Amino acid sequence: MQTRSLIFSILIATIGIITFAFINKPIKSQSVTYETSSVSIQPKINQHNGREYFDVGISELNNISIEQELFYNVRGFSNNGFFRPITQQKLIQAESISDVIENYPSSWIKDYNSVVVSTTLKGTEVSVTGVDATLTKEQKELFKNASDILINVHYQKENYNNEIQNRQMNFSLIITPEKQAEFIGGYDKMIDYLKENSMMKIQAKNFKYLPEATITFVINEKGDAENIQLDSSYLDKEIDTMLISLIANMPNWSPAKNSQGETIKQKFVLDIGQNGC
Repeated sequence: MQTRSLIFSILIATIGIITFAFINKPIKSQSVTYETSSVSIQPKINQHNGREYFDVGISELNNISIEQELFYNVRGFSNNGFFRPITQQKLIQAESISDVIENYPSSWIKDYNSVVVSTTLKGTEVSVTGVDATLTKEQKELFKNASDILINVHYQKENYNNEIQNRQMNFSLIITPEKQAEFIGGYDKMIDYLKENSMMKIQAKNFKYLPEATITFVINEKGDAENIQLDSSYLDKEIDTMLISLIANMPNWSPAKNSQGETIKQKFVLDIGQNGC
């Protein structure tokens, strides 16, 4: 009987020791990496009461250097902000403002005071005034030589109290070819070229404040970039020089064509700035 009790006591003690050892078994160290903004953080492995746990400290997060994210955008050129695109062919065939402006609200107008058509030719602003919506010979002649057009319609409108009020409508137009110039390979491939050849150099400067650069350029009749100008820059001579070279050495485009199929020039703008700005 005593032997049985002794064996049973030894068995209970053995089970208790195994259970305690299993519960308090240390966690095997693992290699865990947390990814944030392309920077790897290796967490510390600390111990407390015989147990191991992962610790990512605030100090490690504060020391991370986040790379600046840049956006690249190539767009049609206009000096007048928001613009409506129109082809040269449609413009030179127009006889009235309603032929030029889609959904022109002629029903608003009781009478006209004047219609002013303006553009910039060789650096000089030129304006021609008409008396109503019918385009004058001089206004249509202006259309033939313009790259962008501003139309100011001064008119009279009758309000709900039958009172006549003087109003004004403004329209900005940019003349686009019948077939616009296109980077060979497509827009996405062009953006890839621009990023691959400039992003690392811009980021390497580690600007505290990253302004937006704006570069205007013309794709000529052969598909080459010319007349490259920095309208706004990073205020860093090395980066500005690099951006001009970036456009000058850009692979060929398929040039723009007019309605007769002749190759013509077309102007574009490249914007490079910081995402979220």
